[in-house]
Amino acid sequence: MEVARTLLFFLVILSLGYTFAATYSTWSFLRKQKETERALGQPWPPVSIIKPLAEVEESSLESLLSFFNLDYPRYEVIFSLPHREEKTISVFEDFKKRFPDTEIRWTVADQNQGPNYKVGNLIGAVREAKYEILAISDSDMRVGTDYLRRVVPGLLQEKVGLVTCLYRAPHIKNIFDGLQSLTLQTDFIPNVLLDHRLEGISYGFGATLCTRKQTLESLGGLEPFREYLADDYQVGNRIREKGYEISLSRCLVDHISSTNNFTDYFLHQLRWAVTQRVCRPIGYSASIITRGVFLTGLLLVLERFSPGAVSLFFFMCGIRILGIGYLNKTVIHNDGIPRYLWLIPLNDLLNTITWFLSFFVNTVHWRDRRFRVLKGGKIAELHGGQFGGEYVSKIDRS
Repeated sequence: MEVARTLLFFLVILSLGYTFAATYSTWSFLRKQKETERALGQPWPPVSIIKPLAEVEESSLESLLSFFNLDYPRYEVIFSLPHREEKTISVFEDFKKRFPDTEIRWTVADQNQGPNYKVGNLIGAVREAKYEILAISDSDMRVGTDYLRRVVPGLLQEKVGLVTCLYRAPHIKNIFDGLQSLTLQTDFIPNVLLDHRLEGISYGFGATLCTRKQTLESLGGLEPFREYLADDYQVGNRIREKGYEISLSRCLVDHISSTNNFTDYFLHQLRWAVTQRVCRPIGYSASIITRGVFLTGLLLVLERFSPGAVSLFFFMCGIRILGIGYLNKTVIHNDGIPRYLWLIPLNDLLNTITWFLSFFVNTVHWRDRRFRVLKGGKIAELHGGQFGGEYVSKIDRS
């Protein structure tokens, strides 16, 4: 028991060190986020923005519209669709009338075999893109007018093959949205920026994958990523393996989605956790040191709620709340977060449960579909069998 206490106390100290280091890394990186680092002497190159869509909902219109109000000389917007639907096409036709100076097109992937249907949609759109520079962004992202002016310059730097962006979730409608938004700001952003500070990054995020057509073609296009769960991670990783550098933009984009209940929240967090585990298994296992509230809570139980253990637990909770609150006020600027800061200890404990479960789960839910996660992060879609069982769609299981 004494050995367990000593080990746990050591992990708590490491967790405190991590918290301070991640907080500083986040602040030092994002405090310059208003700067636009344009490559001097170069004109702004034209850009093809590509948006993969499953469907167009009324709640997503404002996010889509944000890509037509950009302060940028020349760009086109291409929507990639899984099937032709007249209601959706009429929305795009309306976009064309409202924004006559922006070229708006769409492609339909009616022969999309999956299992990553987003990639299946994107393949045709990339092929149809008019310009060399591509900015691929998930359908649930919303951007500011300076988006391209802040992202494209990174790609103009020597040896850079990909620019990617972090994201926050400012539109919080309920407690489950609040928990999900907290996860982005307590785990995702600080973890990435500490990683970036220590060794750079070797992956991308679906918020933005800004690259060149030629770079994608050197990877064999997007076709090799059709079988992967984390296509954005894999694209960045393959580009890094080709010898290119990955630039992390200081531009924060907004993730707009609605989590209606605990089931939605939990399944999303579990898919996210499994994705991280299969992509970075060693680093993900070591991320136990980021679970400070859980570690101090466990120490609290082992010490039978001694005054010292109680003080340490509340100190850890306080540090987490104050640190995230300070980052939000100074560099992240998510107006919806302050009223949910009190949930940080609960959020940390829930994320620890999800982290633990992810080591035993190989099935994830994604847009009303279910997938089995295979070796190396590949996925196979699960379908209902004739007698209530399941079968796996055809895929290479190697």
